[in-house]
Amino acid sequence: MKNHRRTWIIAILLALALPFVAAAQTPGQEKPTAPGPGYVWEEAYVSETGSLIAPGFWRPQSRENAEWVAGRLDAEGRYITGHWRPLEFKANNAWVPGYWANGRWMAGRWRIKTRTGFVWAPGHWTRRGIWVRGHWRPVKAVRGQVWVPGHWSVQGAWVPGHWRQGRKRGFIWVPGRLNPRGVWVTGRWFQVKRGHVWVPGHFNVQGNWVKGHWRPARRRGFVWVPGHYNRFGRWVPGHWRGGRGRGRR
Repeated sequence: MKNHRRTWIIAILLALALPFVAAAQTPGQEKPTAPGPGYVWEEAYVSETGSLIAPGFWRPQSRENAEWVAGRLDAEGRYITGHWRPLEFKANNAWVPGYWANGRWMAGRWRIKTRTGFVWAPGHWTRRGIWVRGHWRPVKAVRGQVWVPGHWSVQGAWVPGHWRQGRKRGFIWVPGRLNPRGVWVTGRWFQVKRGHVWVPGHFNVQGNWVKGHWRPARRRGFVWVPGHYNRFGRWVPGHWRGGRGRGRR
């Protein structure tokens, strides 16, 4: 009960400081109470199969010098989250929408409109409900290499992306992430542990980072359910579920 109260207190404080408030719903509950007057509820986006793509959240009804752009599907079928767009524009620049990720709001930013040899891949939700940050992507691929997208530093400077080798015997690549302070931790190679599978880290309901870990690749009589965001925007850690067979990766 104490932890539940603390969670709601944190959610209310975030609501006062951020332009968005993520839903703090749990399965079976009604829509969470608005953090205050003047807020509008943005419905979650659910695929035709019933899978959650983007969670619902509260946002201010209006914002000075900005207009609200509703969430939509782009030409490639990717869901672009709803966001605030400035009313004043900067020459030769394009606006990168802000987004809600890992329990915190990441503010939108300006970027240069064009970059030789690159195209801009807009931030979007995948069909598995995972947010992919907007980034510059090279026009030409490099055989045997994988592009690691760039990112903005905590000071607001753009850190360019780079190529990495596609495979490294005995290792797995763990992508970069934002830590609880909003600082980007670069991706790196982890040595493979034989007979095990790497479980990526995640943010818990309090917004703290829980480190990744190795788990057995199989467990007789159980099936592994990968970590995912539920329809209310809460992270459900990966876990074993009773099932037939020897289990699976």
